[in-house]
Parts: sequence; structure tokens; C-alpha cells
Amino acid sequence: TSKIRKDQHIPQKGLKNILIQAGRGYGKTVAAAGKMRALVDYGYTQLAFVGSKNNALVREMVPTFLGMFPDEYKPVWNKTEKQIFLPNGGTVFLYTSEEEVRGASIGAVWMDELCNFCSGIQSQVYEFYRIANLAFRGKQHIPEGHHKVKIFTSTPKHWKIFWDMNKWCYDPENTFWQIKEGSGFDNPELSEDMQEW
Repeated sequence: TSKIRKDQHIPQKGLKNILIQAGRGYGKTVAAAGKMRALVDYGYTQLAFVGSKNNALVREMVPTFLGMFPDEYKPVWNKTEKQIFLPNGGTVFLYTSEEEVRGASIGAVWMDELCNFCSGIQSQVYEFYRIANLAFRGKQHIPEGHHKVKIFTSTPKHWKIFWDMNKWCYDPENTFWQIKEGSGFDNPELSEDMQEW
């Protein structure tokens, strides 16, 4: 199974919106997948993953998430239905930024590499984020004592959506957001090629 570095760990208690903002090679996808695995263990049964395109789901998000589980506890990926069946009886619904998302009953959402959504067109990314937030606004399928969790990962960009997210994260009166920042140099396994990239 995949392991999370200490600096990638995201605590559970009280968190609702998490922005993982880091450079290439940090392991944003691994950090988010590890958090989603933890939420399954906490009892979340309805989750959604949103990738920029289908390749992002198939090559990055889903394999990384499945790698967080031991073989005897591994979820079942139904590629045809675009769903993952969890060992706790729950389901992960898979979407891309190229389609409409639906999920009033979703308890936790992960949007990976937000800056690549909608072909990287800034205005469309913000609009997708706004509409998705509305689609995922329900409060069903959330374990008692927990909150709906939304995880966003991205390489840093000077875009309005990230300015707003950073503002919310660093507002001491806003307890709904947390930011985790880093760089590829935080990863001790980063290859020399990546370090020179």
C-alpha cells in the first residue's frame, strides 16, 4: 500500500475545505488520496472524485486511491459505470470537468489539479467550481460528528479562484478552510530529473 509522508498528512477533526497547493513532485495526488482513504475508514460512504479529463482519473486519481488499501481490503473499480465500490459498502462516483456533476448526497469530494480543469481556461474553471459547489451542497451520508469534506489540489496559479481560496484559508475567522502548501523539494524521493525540471 502507498504511504503518506508526515508533511502530507491532513488531520480530520473539524475540516471542511482543504486546498493542497504545491509544486510539481510534491505528491498532491497522494496526499489527497490518503485523505480520502482515511474518510472511508471514518465511515464516509458516498464520495466523488473529479479529474480534469478521463485520463486524469484512470491514470492518476483512481490508481493512487486504490493503492492506499491492502489487497484484502481493496475497493472494486467498475470502469464501465465510472464508480468504485468501497469495502465499507459505499461508492465513489467518478466525474471529469468536461461533464455535469451531480451529487447532493455526496459526503466528500476531491478535485485534483484544479488548474487543469476546463482546458485550463481560468474563467471556466471558476464557473465549474461554483456550479460543482452547488451540486455537492447536500448533507446526506456524512458520519455523525463529521462534516462534508472538499479537497482541492493544484499547482499554484495567479488566478482569482486561488486568490479567493488562499484568502479564505488565511482568514483567522474562517474555520471552514485549511491550506497545505509545499514544493517538490519536500519529497525525499524526488528524482534528479524532476529537481532540475
